[in-house]
Amino acid sequence: MGATTLLASSELWLILGMACACLFFGAGIAGGVWWCKHQKPGIDESAVAREAMKHLAELAVGLKGDCSNYQRLVSAVSAEVDRIGDTSDTTALRQMLDELNVTNRDLRQKLGAMQSELDGKAQEVEALVSESRTDVLTGLPNRRCFNESILHRISELGRYGGELSFAILDVDHFKKFNDTYGHLLGDEVLKTVAKAMQETVRDSDIAVRLGGEEFGVLMPAAGLAEAGRAADRLRQAIERCQVPFEGKMLRVTASFGVTQVDSLDHVEHVVERADQALYAAKEGGRNAVWLWENDKPRPFLKKTTAIPPAMKKSSDSLRESLLATIEE
Repeated sequence: MGATTLLASSELWLILGMACACLFFGAGIAGGVWWCKHQKPGIDESAVAREAMKHLAELAVGLKGDCSNYQRLVSAVSAEVDRIGDTSDTTALRQMLDELNVTNRDLRQKLGAMQSELDGKAQEVEALVSESRTDVLTGLPNRRCFNESILHRISELGRYGGELSFAILDVDHFKKFNDTYGHLLGDEVLKTVAKAMQETVRDSDIAVRLGGEEFGVLMPAAGLAEAGRAADRLRQAIERCQVPFEGKMLRVTASFGVTQVDSLDHVEHVVERADQALYAAKEGGRNAVWLWENDKPRPFLKKTTAIPPAMKKSSDSLRESLLATIEE
């Protein structure tokens, strides 16, 4: 009989342990809901978190009562074992053990149901977190995801070294698209640019929508020159894009600003440098890549408009020969 009591006590502690694990898991889920609350517009996540905590509290109260009842039965069985002593009348003990088995089965079922419910909550939270990090229109990671990623990458630079660059791009004349053709067409332009980014950037790069018509690309293991070349490839890919509208094909271009990131950088300083290079690209005629280098912007590819001296000399000689022939 002592072994039976020991077995029952062991089962009690096992179930109590499972219950505590479930409750801790549930608290983590509620915390996850609370953590992502400020990133999901249009939904009061604080209310979601409060509802989750309330639900977990109700589960905990119910489970506490069940566990208390189970513990009471175990104590009663133990007391009955001590009372029986050397007598052979075990009728009351058998009845208690039967009740204990039923309670044990019910408690296991409730724990299973509770685990299933918590698993469902976990999936809901995972969906909320994913949505809070993704731009709904383009499917790209959003500004929040960018902030988290660049902080992580800067931290890695400090620990392991290496290179990191960031490019910001802005759709040229985007306001004109919206004002002339409507916001639906503007949305199509943004989705077209996002698709070009997904198809062009490296697998290791992180393409994001920063907001409005601004996008960004975080490029690990890329110095300024390599990042400039990557940005220009993306610029050309966007330049090849066309958006259909009422039988016409509208051309899309974008301007870029690129900066290299240092291990001691702050995110706002990185974005500010890239923004200044982008502004220079806009001022320089758009549809271009400008780099932030030596504390100032410069064009990645210099446009040569003047005729080289040697070519001009050959052209003048040819012109003189043609004039002489005509006069003859």
